[in-house]
Amino acid sequence: MLIIGLISMFGQNIHIAELSFNNLLNKSNSVGLNTSTLKIQYPLNLKKGTFVNGISFSNYEVDYNANETINTNTISSFKTISYSLEYLNILTNNWNYNLELAPSISSNFESNVSFRDVLFNGTLSFTKTKNRSKLTLGVTVNSNFGLTVPIPIISYSKNVSEKFQYTIGVPKTAIQFTFNNRNKTKFYVEPKGFVANLSNNLNLENGVTKKAKYQSLIAGIMYHHKIDDFWKISLNAGCQLLSNFNLENGNKDVYEFNTKQQFFVGVGLKFN
Repeated sequence: MLIIGLISMFGQNIHIAELSFNNLLNKSNSVGLNTSTLKIQYPLNLKKGTFVNGISFSNYEVDYNANETINTNTISSFKTISYSLEYLNILTNNWNYNLELAPSISSNFESNVSFRDVLFNGTLSFTKTKNRSKLTLGVTVNSNFGLTVPIPIISYSKNVSEKFQYTIGVPKTAIQFTFNNRNKTKFYVEPKGFVANLSNNLNLENGVTKKAKYQSLIAGIMYHHKIDDFWKISLNAGCQLLSNFNLENGNKDVYEFNTKQQFFVGVGLKFN
């Protein structure tokens, strides 16, 4: 119960296992993207604070346009394996903090794994809770946003009532309506993407490419249904508002694929 109480104070929604599938539909002269993710987490209560261990596997299948001018055989599938260690603890005056380290291996795995395949993600955030509202400030590096540089976390959340909640800020904004103890709907805007090493490199006219980077900003609606005390299912749909998909060498873009505003659909299953 203490674990659940502490996690609740942080606004964390920790599930032992999560499985999700998302399909960004391919349009004419643009790429599509199919993403599947399995995540397993286990919270461990300490005398001071809580550790949350997690491991996740993501598979990204890129659906290229038939008229693409380069050979895409070795860059149609990317995989990311990540381990995360998160520490949650309470400070004073209704402040608490969250520290997470999440190294990962992300690549097209066309040759042996090397240090170039390793990405280092992490988050440090502080949350002030007052009545039904929360202010969160921090910084994060998250390749699941398609980024390898730190970005700020600035958000304000409020439980207006048992039926209505909202979060405004960066990197995520959301409005949630709770119908009853089994059903709720969330409207959201957030970044999505991936970063992966090209383990075999790729020689193009403009130079040698060593990394693939997909970045997007999506807006969607997600419906959650609580099946029983242990299982939840979610349905997800929305639109990719902004996006870019590049092959890079260092910080230099070598090749840019055509991306557009596209619709996506998804489904998820969670176990508590």
